[in-house]
Amino acid sequence: MPAVPPESLRPFLSALSHLGWGIKKFAKPEPVRAKGKSLVARTWWVALPLPNGEALVCAALPADLEGQGQHFNAFEDQTRQYREIGEGLRAEGIAGRYLLMMGENGAFSLADWRDDEVLLVTRTRGERDDRLLPLLNMQALARNTLASYPRKSIRQHAQELQSWVNIWSARLGSESQSTQGMIWRFFDALLTARMAERYGFGGGEESFESMAFSGATAKDLVRRLNRRFETLARQNNLLQNATLSSLTQLTELLGARAPLTECVRSFALLSRAKFRPEVLAEAFADPELRLLSWRASVIAPPLAPGEGELAPGHWLTHELDVVLDEVGTLVMLGWFDELAEALAQHARGQETALERGERPGFQLDLLGDAPEQDLELKTVVRHIAGQVLSVRTCYAERGWLARMLLAGKACEWTRRLDVSLGALPQLRVRIEKPPAQEAELAPPRAVDFEAAYQAN
Repeated sequence: MPAVPPESLRPFLSALSHLGWGIKKFAKPEPVRAKGKSLVARTWWVALPLPNGEALVCAALPADLEGQGQHFNAFEDQTRQYREIGEGLRAEGIAGRYLLMMGENGAFSLADWRDDEVLLVTRTRGERDDRLLPLLNMQALARNTLASYPRKSIRQHAQELQSWVNIWSARLGSESQSTQGMIWRFFDALLTARMAERYGFGGGEESFESMAFSGATAKDLVRRLNRRFETLARQNNLLQNATLSSLTQLTELLGARAPLTECVRSFALLSRAKFRPEVLAEAFADPELRLLSWRASVIAPPLAPGEGELAPGHWLTHELDVVLDEVGTLVMLGWFDELAEALAQHARGQETALERGERPGFQLDLLGDAPEQDLELKTVVRHIAGQVLSVRTCYAERGWLARMLLAGKACEWTRRLDVSLGALPQLRVRIEKPPAQEAELAPPRAVDFEAAYQAN
């Protein structure tokens, strides 16, 4: 029998009943029986419906709730305990928007389970009564207070991610005696792999969390990482910044000489909310690119400057020239979104016309045969990446960043359109020679590896 009896949730469920939940009879909480998960196997849970149709999953742990403070100070968002419970519940087919964990010490942790972000941690009964229970009042829930509860901003996520990379790049680099370029090639692949996994690519049945906490040896972890990198490179062509053979050799070097296992475990405790193109753009852009992005957020330039409103069909035969050094990363990502929305709508219109036997598009020769469909929904993302967007920059660092961000956008829109990604075309990112007066200048690095090495 599980160590935690079903009665462990009853005091809290009783409190909810006084907040308007209308719980007349307590349903018996169910034990989670995930294989190989000692803690999860002794955890009891109950799913409670919220007014908006979502669910709050309450889980009673047979142990004290782990402290979050040490993890937040290390720029980690979650605890291993949270990961283990979450993975076990999902393995049981349990779904919900929010996860509320209660430890034997009476501490509570409320998380947005879908967006992978801890919202609130209470340690004492007073904190629970003052901070947690008011959020769970049925009248407050009807006003969607949980959805409007403050989350970390893009900037805060970005600063934490940049600091995490600084710490671990310094440690891995110094202990393996690797160069800045070598270490950054590894983190480029690692960040891209996690971003791709967020959108459902490259992970297969094994998430970064399960990979990190499986108890695998360093040698086995290296094999798993390289298998993940190989999948992303060969099947989806997402690792466009990396040469696969040199990347796998580098991973083996780090596994042999540096604390790679510890690094990956820490990496798995970072929130999935950090691995969005907009967050990575803020984290790894140099200060000048950040300033350009800020200006664009105030005065957003049109999709095609000077050309006015253009029909989606325009982008079937024309390209969009993006000068990254003039518009910044967020404008580039925003234009990708606009193109994807417009071309997806265009493709759906073409599909509908063909299904009805109508002529897709305008024709002068009404007696001629109907033209073939000029764009399919499944090819929209590849069309934008390979034929529409053309990015120019004078700096190699910015070119690297642009490729990683566009690969992330391709994954995001493939998931949003619910189509297959296939192999992403080679992204058209060109490094141009800077003007003569700027030839000796280089933008400040967002990640200062030399300073990090010296500090450690």
